[in-house]
Amino acid sequence: MAPIQDGYQRGFSIEYVFLVVYCMTIYVYTGLPATGKTSTLIKTMRERENAGGKVELFLSSEHEELTRRPNVKPGGLMGCRVPGLNFRIDHVCSTKEAVKLLKDSAPGTLVVFDEAQYYKPGIVDAWCSASARGLDVLVGTPSADQLRILQKTEYQREHMEVDCRCGKRSATHVIYENGMVYPVHLCEPCYEESVNSAISELLRDVREASPFPGDLHTYQPFYKIEMEGWELVRDDSPARLEIILHAASRSGKVRKLLDDPVAQPSYMDLGCCSGFFADGMASHGYRSTGVDVDRNFIDWGNRLSMIKGQSIRYQQSDAHQFITETTDEYDVTSTFATVQWIMTQKGYATGIECLRALFQRTRHVAVVEMGYTTEDIYRDRIQDAPVIDKDWVLKMMQESGEFASIEVHPAGENGIWRDVYVGFREVPTSSPFCGLPFNDDMVFQVSTAMGYWEDSWLATTFEVWLTASRDLSRLTFEGWRPGQAADVQIQLNGDTLAEMNRVSGLFNSEFPISIAVGTTFRLSVGTSQAIRVEGDERALALVLRTIKFSER
Repeated sequence: MAPIQDGYQRGFSIEYVFLVVYCMTIYVYTGLPATGKTSTLIKTMRERENAGGKVELFLSSEHEELTRRPNVKPGGLMGCRVPGLNFRIDHVCSTKEAVKLLKDSAPGTLVVFDEAQYYKPGIVDAWCSASARGLDVLVGTPSADQLRILQKTEYQREHMEVDCRCGKRSATHVIYENGMVYPVHLCEPCYEESVNSAISELLRDVREASPFPGDLHTYQPFYKIEMEGWELVRDDSPARLEIILHAASRSGKVRKLLDDPVAQPSYMDLGCCSGFFADGMASHGYRSTGVDVDRNFIDWGNRLSMIKGQSIRYQQSDAHQFITETTDEYDVTSTFATVQWIMTQKGYATGIECLRALFQRTRHVAVVEMGYTTEDIYRDRIQDAPVIDKDWVLKMMQESGEFASIEVHPAGENGIWRDVYVGFREVPTSSPFCGLPFNDDMVFQVSTAMGYWEDSWLATTFEVWLTASRDLSRLTFEGWRPGQAADVQIQLNGDTLAEMNRVSGLFNSEFPISIAVGTTFRLSVGTSQAIRVEGDERALALVLRTIKFSER
């Protein structure tokens, strides 16, 4: 996959082609990047203009990878890899605007659409209509959908080829070795050899770097790179990526962007390490940004993105400085075990400011993991902070006022090390959590129920996060404890609600509570002693019959 196409960078794969439409005769030119497609367009436009003809050059305004470039504006210059060869841009517009402009263009005009994949497929009918009215239409790099629609008419195709640098075969791939502008053309065997060599060199450098020099030991894996034999500090990275992807897929607005033929959702990982999540999200159709203060991490991420031909933006920067100074917004954001380090180095208030800025820069979904001050590595290192634990994170996200819904993935779920919190700006389209015996007109489940089995048995430690659908004033808990009696403790957000001593057999208890509508809270039940059942390896505590909430 090559993100540079004759002067433009992008983050998803397409077939590199040119279309030339003259009076309903369509010529399709295909080829790899840097085979002369844009330079051919520019030369054609110059020739037409020098001969006294009228030329209009169109570029799409519907994709940020194109529009964020300072030259992409009316009156700017579209360049190519040939020095000094460029042409004036007339229109930077949406598909709807382009359709209208084409209707107003005079017959005999040469209208040129470069990087046409950034226009929606509906533009094809406008090209054909313009050609039928006597306009000459040049189209560079159409999308697969645009090509599919164009199959309804007759056209010819010419493939523009270049040789591999080995000189033995035609090139089938490109790689980027020094920056993302000038690619190297390679045949299949040379490409495979080059990629394997570059990955081996990258892993060799990782092996020699701190803090584990000489060992096959690093913080997190590289996405889709074989690392057999390596010891990884965060071997739960794939599980955490699945949390991000699944949450984003349940955001209606992110889903719409993913399904759009042109638009791409954006993603930013604050404290990205060597780029596992930025790479993984880019591979699933996101325009990714990774920010980290460590120079090695950013270097490794950049190198792998060039090996893979991705347009991931990696930036070496202090996380707090970046997130508080940027004006960019991102559809999906994440920060994993980063903000607590900011607090150890710059103070509690700086970490709070960092989280608030992250939430404000998030358009739709924010994913947060925090190291807790109850962990040995952070204990007593944030001098001016209260206890930072799961309830602190939940309260911080709720009181920010930025989220319509918050979900929690507790530590242990699918092997994740720490609790992971997901904030949705808009209520998600579906919930992955269900199964508990409670009255769901009063509350809804926003986490996996840890310590709960489908046959209604609870472990000695049970925990679930719920969100109140109404103002709640009473909790009824009914269970069954067979055999030997045990003590049972029920807590809300870590505060003891009730302690029941020597519970045995069927029991039913009611407790007053005060929970406002929309509040997310943590319900936990602890039992002092497990029951061992022959043939069952689980540490069973009691059977949960019902959890019932009543409104005020």
